Amino acid sequence: MNNNQQSGISLLEILVALAIGVVLLNGVIQVVISNGNATKTISGFSSQQENARVALEDLSEALRSAGHFGGTEGETVESVGTLSVTGIGGCNSNWLLDTATHIQGFEGKASVAAITDLPTGCIPADQYTDNTDIVVLRYASAKGATPIASVDNATLYYRSVFGTTGAQGAELLMGADIGDSAYGGGVDGVGTYNYQYKSEVYFVRPCSSLNGSNCEDGLHTLVRYTLESTDLISEAIAEGVEQFQLSYGVDSVGGDYVADNYVTAENVADWNTVVSARFSIVVRSDNRNLANVDTNTYTLAGGYEYTPEDEVAVHSRKVFTRVVQLRNMSRG
Repeated sequence: MNNNQQSGISLLEILVALAIGVVLLNGVIQVVISNGNATKTISGFSSQQENARVALEDLSEALRSAGHFGGTEGETVESVGTLSVTGIGGCNSNWLLDTATHIQGFEGKASVAAITDLPTGCIPADQYTDNTDIVVLRYASAKGATPIASVDNATLYYRSVFGTTGAQGAELLMGADIGDSAYGGGVDGVGTYNYQYKSEVYFVRPCSSLNGSNCEDGLHTLVRYTLESTDLISEAIAEGVEQFQLSYGVDSVGGDYVADNYVTAENVADWNTVVSARFSIVVRSDNRNLANVDTNTYTLAGGYEYTPEDEVAVHSRKVFTRVVQLRNMSRG
């Protein structure tokens, strides 16, 4: 008689072990998914913050520069030679070279065609985000004067003479014509500076990139028209900017160059009385979160109230507001 007994794992024990394994594996999967979501959230937040930083710094620098004309008055500038500037639609050479108007805002409307005083054809209808503001800034770039020996013939310059005992004034001219300047001719005398001339238009486009003249995506982007040599080109500044609103600090009393009140573009009677600007941008994250639909209403500069549309409400967003002194408009 064989008394040896063999023992093994019963079916019940196998099922219990499998159940425990499934529970543990599910826990591991949940941890991995959670970590992945956290990583995406952090990445989206970082991108959102970086886009906001770029937009804030770019806008602030341009606003601070508005009206800088090397110590001279933009209203008195003279043109030398032929200024071959290529604009876009009604944003033509005369409009871009209007140095008498250092800053000008345009109140956002339901369509670009409805915006008061904005030149026709400047911004194509399908490249404008409805109800977002537009601002144009003109100035001589203070990032560094160009010595006459280094000027580029195809670049537009603002040549100023300031602080000397002789003639004082300013000229707009191409680098190729700088030798014909009434101020020193081909020589940079004391107090003579050659600045690249800037004329910039900031607005929000409903896409980041273009295929020809057509939007390729639905990522709202802060865009700048700027003069590159003598051509007006568009540059994407910061992605994810879906709203842009401004109000303008007006020295309504006059003489002290301090903002007495802030008004929207349509309520500015004289742009030469604007000494500061308050602007708000709404920057959204790249990530979609179906469980956290944004139904908030955001109050922006100028009192504008913005509620995200349904198709973008699944993105998180943040408002950034800044006040910038137009230092060249507030010095007397």
